[in-house]
Amino acid sequence: MINGSVSDTSRWIKSTALEIGFDKVGISHARTLPAEYYKKWLSQGFNGSLIYLSGHVAERHDPRLLVPASRSIVSVALNYYHHDPNLAPEARISRYAWGQDYHRILKKRLQQLYRTIVARISGVSGRFFVDTAPILEKQWAVSSGIGWQGKNCIVITPEFGSWIFLGELLLNIELEPDEPGKDLCGDCRKCLDACPTGALIAPYQIDASRCLSYFTVEYREKEFPPEVKDKIGDRVFGCDVCQQVCPWNSRSATISRESRFAPDATQSITTVQEALTWNEEEFKRRFKKSPVFRCGYAGFQRNLRAVQKTDC
Repeated sequence: MINGSVSDTSRWIKSTALEIGFDKVGISHARTLPAEYYKKWLSQGFNGSLIYLSGHVAERHDPRLLVPASRSIVSVALNYYHHDPNLAPEARISRYAWGQDYHRILKKRLQQLYRTIVARISGVSGRFFVDTAPILEKQWAVSSGIGWQGKNCIVITPEFGSWIFLGELLLNIELEPDEPGKDLCGDCRKCLDACPTGALIAPYQIDASRCLSYFTVEYREKEFPPEVKDKIGDRVFGCDVCQQVCPWNSRSATISRESRFAPDATQSITTVQEALTWNEEEFKRRFKKSPVFRCGYAGFQRNLRAVQKTDC
């Protein structure tokens, strides 16, 4: 420990994370989280075809099973908000995918944070993750005081709204935990009322198998169900409706300091008809470093056809 003090070490880690470029950082104890809600959510089929969510349930609720000897979790958040340049007036892409893939950017910063900690504090070990391991990152973000989980099931912060990416660093040392984030949604239910498909079935409850982000990003069938195709609108990747209507986002949105999250003109879609003429190589050239690459060429073409209202 720094000067032998848990408090001093915790403050130093948080200040170092902010210096590296994270926008928020908080700490929580590594412990077992209640699993009943998650198991019920899975039993209701709300994960759709996302079979991986049904695996490693024990590890999801106890990170010490994933990274033995873990005693503390450092949660970080990075603001990705940038103004809408209207690069794709006919084909809307979710704001988080306007620039480069966040996984790479957050991982490099977490790696830098981890290496800095290891170099400063003897005997430290751990692992870091960005949305690629069985970790309930939203729950840990709330537990560490990053923000609260809104009625749209997304973590919201007073400073940046919900326009944030999350990451975690699990460490084998005892650190001073922060107070959990306080729920500030109040009586508001704008996100529930605005959801195009009713995927937000109740406050703080989402049926992911009805979400337009699920269909335009993760769904692997050749065609959308008719009721989904009718709701797609101009969305070719993701859906930001529940975030767009959130008062905290209109109140707190701040331009990100990370230029790589800014809209990339090389990824713009001038017209749906023009994008439908792209071959797979053109798709890869444009979106190889973008989250849009996740849906694959076939999925992207399906999404475009749905937006154009032609047969999938």
